[in-house]
Amino acid sequence: MPEHKSLYRGSFNEAVRLNETDQWRASWHENVACRDYIVQGINENYNGILAVIAVLSLPGGTFCVTAFAAPGDVASAIEDTWTGAKEQIKTVVNRVVFPALDLILAVLFFVKLGGAYFDYKKHGQFEITAPALLFAGLLLVATAPLYIWDIIG
Repeated sequence: MPEHKSLYRGSFNEAVRLNETDQWRASWHENVACRDYIVQGINENYNGILAVIAVLSLPGGTFCVTAFAAPGDVASAIEDTWTGAKEQIKTVVNRVVFPALDLILAVLFFVKLGGAYFDYKKHGQFEITAPALLFAGLLLVATAPLYIWDIIG
């Protein structure tokens, strides 16, 4: 890579807002070229798992926006990042994470309830503790989207 260009430090949304999408796109292409240059160097000089690890980890750096902060001002960079991504994070958590947890807890609840029923048929004693705890957890997670964002912010 003979020539180094300056990188755009803002997000794509900020570049759109400031009408600087050309600079952002040039910076992105420079990041991709840097990634390709590193991968080429690894492929030419190293074999094995190191190349696989590098190839798999480099796209993460290419497609992520770095949070740049003034020296000693990390808190504002984190707050700005959270403010920009808050709605996307909420949507993903509400539509993916909570339903996945609900599914896991529901399956565990019904498996444990069935096991408790068969134990009751075999021994005449119904053990309610484990199914009750799983059911309480299921209710807690199923209703979490209604209250969790008021707590977290």
